[in-house]
Amino acid sequence: MKIKVFYFDGCPHYEPTLTLVREAVRATGVDARIESVHVLGPEDAEDFRFFGSPTVHVNDHDIDPSVRGRVDYSYGCRLYRESGTPPLEMIEAALLRARGER
Repeated sequence: MKIKVFYFDGCPHYEPTLTLVREAVRATGVDARIESVHVLGPEDAEDFRFFGSPTVHVNDHDIDPSVRGRVDYSYGCRLYRESGTPPLEMIEAALLRARGER
């Protein structure tokens, strides 16, 4: 399983999100490779399907099902339910969905 954490320089939520991703991998027991992807500027947002920093993809899908089909990519800060980090439960659910896709 591939997990990518997209971020831009100076994002205060990047490291805490990376910690949550690692915790979710441990909790779910999935076999995953975690990669950090540095987004350099607004021109990269569409290429990476980046909804702001941090954005997490599991097997090339955003962990938040509510953004699937959206194309309003953004080079800015991202909020998840009024927080700068995604909920652990959202990450775990994405990992379990991806594990079921195999």
